Amino acid sequence: MKLERRHDHKLPTGVLGASLSPDGRSIVAGCMDGVYKQSLDDGGHQKLYAHHSYVSSAKWVREDLILTAGYDGRVCWYHPDTEQQQREIKLHEFWSWDMACSPDGSRLASVTGQYLAGSYKYEPQSEKEPSLCIVAVEDGRVLHQLPHVPSVQSVAFSPDGRHVAAGNLMGEVRVFDAQTGEMNANWTTPDFTSWGIIK
Repeated sequence: MKLERRHDHKLPTGVLGASLSPDGRSIVAGCMDGVYKQSLDDGGHQKLYAHHSYVSSAKWVREDLILTAGYDGRVCWYHPDTEQQQREIKLHEFWSWDMACSPDGSRLASVTGQYLAGSYKYEPQSEKEPSLCIVAVEDGRVLHQLPHVPSVQSVAFSPDGRHVAAGNLMGEVRVFDAQTGEMNANWTTPDFTSWGIIK
């Protein structure tokens, strides 16, 4: 596979997360100072709103809905046409490292957790709050709060939306049933870790 650069646009601050609009003509970007909408036609950008800290994830779920999560532990619902924030919930006490949406847009998953050394060998302490939360997009209800070993920094839904996978700093991956919250698989891989850097 060969990648070809098609556009080269800039925003005022660093981008931590971004996604395409449904029509593919714009992006929504989560940045260090807020949430931006940027045209891919001419590169023009507009700041939409801000979190209380860095914005780690931005998902353009459908034409009338943008979801963002940030280091303030909050998730925001925003209507790009009316330019109004529809809902905001405090989902985590610590940062939201990453957020994902199910393919049908009905659920979001967000992961958190602060790495704190639990011993002289640097094993992490136990989580202070659930590391993975699954939320109903329609009304903001928390459907599941699921355990992991912090810090959990990556999350994704399966293509059919039935499972959620979450990976932590040490390369441990847990896969949960998105409907029931039951853990279906768990393994550790050296190919997905920053653990060697910390040790």
